[in-house]
Amino acid sequence: MSVFCGRINDTGIDAVDIMTHANSTYSDNPHVETLWAGCQRARDIIDADRCGTDIITVPAEPLKKMVRFGNDIHNFSVRTSVDFFNDGADMFISY
Repeated sequence: MSVFCGRINDTGIDAVDIMTHANSTYSDNPHVETLWAGCQRARDIIDADRCGTDIITVPAEPLKKMVRFGNDIHNFSVRTSVDFFNDGADMFISY
């Protein structure tokens, strides 16, 4: 069963509840697997896994961001701020 979770999330409704229901409804049926379709963020991968989804379709961009999982949030925030500052400084210097 394919649930278009990305589109559900786009409406402002959390797809986790819907997918959790689908997973529990079909968990005893060996002929049905659930599929989280429309993964748009790296966080969707965690959500799909936590609610017991059998299959997750993941485009390249969210998949690439998985390397950030487990990073120290403070250090990651500092690096992001430094990168943002440097990008701004580069723009200022080029004018």
